[in-house]
Amino acid sequence: MLRDEPFELPTSMTPTTDIAAAAAEYIYLDLEKYLGPLNEDRRRLKHMAKRTNIHEKTLSRLARRENKPTYITVFKIYRFLLNETDDAKVLERVPAVVAQYLKRANTQSFREHATYSPDLEAEMRANPVLAELLVLCATGPLKLSYIKSRFGDFGLRLVENGLRRHIFQALSGGEICRGSMQVNMSPETVATVSVHMAQAHLKPENSYITGENFLGFYAAGLNDEAYQKWLAIDAEAFKKKVALAKQKESRGDIRAFTTQIVDHAEVERRKLGLPQQNPNLCSFQKKDLS
Repeated sequence: MLRDEPFELPTSMTPTTDIAAAAAEYIYLDLEKYLGPLNEDRRRLKHMAKRTNIHEKTLSRLARRENKPTYITVFKIYRFLLNETDDAKVLERVPAVVAQYLKRANTQSFREHATYSPDLEAEMRANPVLAELLVLCATGPLKLSYIKSRFGDFGLRLVENGLRRHIFQALSGGEICRGSMQVNMSPETVATVSVHMAQAHLKPENSYITGENFLGFYAAGLNDEAYQKWLAIDAEAFKKKVALAKQKESRGDIRAFTTQIVDHAEVERRKLGLPQQNPNLCSFQKKDLS
């Protein structure tokens, strides 16, 4: 079903936009091959939308080359087209340029001999305790005594089930670590896990102590150019933090987590200028409160 001819990137290609454009061409062609010319097969479109959890309109726009897919959408498309649920195996089977794009766009590096389960990802969104255990195990081994004290018998039952499914791995000394079953988190899962970790572990009072944490919040009315620069600044900062954490000399016993969010409020857009007073809304009658 998929195109398998070799594809080599010209040396002049930039590592981001051009690779994304080249990968998109393969994705468009593979979608066209499944859905038919001009997106004519509505039954297949509905079936694929239901199986991939991608909206029909989104798939239709992609098939007509009106949109470019995000990396997580690409994974969803090829899981379906290849009938494969393990994202690590998806990476091995997609066209080389698509694999190259996915590896660069996705900040998570895939571990060798690990499987990546969308079912486990759905469980993380539904079960905050499981999500927290997976996040904490990603920072280092976790003692069963801590799990017992924090989550009680429910936490221990999750661990027992996770050991059977290779979500966790047992270590000596009553500890567990990550198992071979992993998760490639979608934006929806990132949002859910970020909110839970902030609620469970964020300590605003520590912001008064230098070197303990960082909290910042700022809102502004921006034009599109400035907004895109905001996105680029945060994306670059996030990549730098991930790269630092992956260095061997960075490893330690501080179980740190970071999340970065830039978004815009869904409020009607208007040209921002000096506010115009409405005298009808500014006249208040004095009341005698004595």
